[in-house]
Amino acid sequence: MVHFPRRRFPRHRALLLLLLPPATSGGLLAGLVAAVTLELGTRTAAIVGAAVLGAVVAALAELGLDTRRRVHGLGQGIRDLEQLLRRVRDLPTHDQVTSLVRSTVFDARNRLHGDISRLGVAAREDTRQLEALLNLHAMIPVRRVLPSSRGWAASPDLLLTYVGNILDRRPELVVECGSGLSTLWAALALETVGGPGRVVALEHDEEFRAGTLAALEEHGVVHRAEIRQAPIEHVTLGAQDWPWYAADALAGLDGIGVLLVDGPVGALGPQARYPALPLLRERLLPGAVVLLDDADRPEEQEVLARWQADWPELSSAMLRLEKGAARLVVPPGTVTVGRAAPVRRAGENAAVLGNVAIPTVPRPTTAG
Repeated sequence: MVHFPRRRFPRHRALLLLLLPPATSGGLLAGLVAAVTLELGTRTAAIVGAAVLGAVVAALAELGLDTRRRVHGLGQGIRDLEQLLRRVRDLPTHDQVTSLVRSTVFDARNRLHGDISRLGVAAREDTRQLEALLNLHAMIPVRRVLPSSRGWAASPDLLLTYVGNILDRRPELVVECGSGLSTLWAALALETVGGPGRVVALEHDEEFRAGTLAALEEHGVVHRAEIRQAPIEHVTLGAQDWPWYAADALAGLDGIGVLLVDGPVGALGPQARYPALPLLRERLLPGAVVLLDDADRPEEQEVLARWQADWPELSSAMLRLEKGAARLVVPPGTVTVGRAAPVRRAGENAAVLGNVAIPTVPRPTTAG
């Protein structure tokens, strides 16, 4: 048996020498026990060995948990990388990008050309309306500021056509379905012509009626106009009921020379302006002119088609105005007699609404 001198090396150096071989071979615990046995004895070595064993087990458990965390993190990183690769694969190619850019530029150019074209159309229309307004002021002396035209109000080109017909025909009675700027211009035209001429407007909206009266007073032509309060009622024409101005508002409206149909509003029902001609046709003088505004709208086109079908003797023409208009003319061979025209309100007995004009050509016996 070989004996080593106990004090030849310091104790901590002896411990390190004993621990190195087992540690490098994976036997850390065995090396620790051998070192402690050599230095402190068997019993103490056993205690130390148990403690070291517990520490090693705890370290290994922590190492395993950390490893699982690292593996999980690595897996998530791999998934993120795969997702990134898929996105890269989904990126468009050079040709696709070029095609997309070209189509975008092409669409933008088309939209720009469309916008420029619409601006050009709007500019030309604005010029036309300005010219019409200048012509109106050249024909009719105006000394006060006028309300705005266009939008809900009549456009200058319609007003020019309307005023031109009044100046040409010099009617004693002009009737409007609806009131507003057109009523003012009609009164100004009648004042310019002179004589007994007057304009009667049917209006269901009290606010519009009051505004029109105020404008007439401001321009000093209130004596040329009458704005009749005409609430909307239902009248029966043929077998159909229609919302239209109250029948009482038509009293005394015989011998109409110019009729402007610019109401009631279309929101009241389909073809809301149709009753104008059935109820006023027999009150129109020979050669009278009927103007239907907003004739570019489908509702008014349907109204015009029904009028043409019901009264084929009336000549008609479409006018290329901002909102579109139709012009109908009563033939000159119409004779007015003292017969009454039976029309009834919905749900009431027949009512007498004025004289009947007998045209020289046959016409349908019913309007609807």
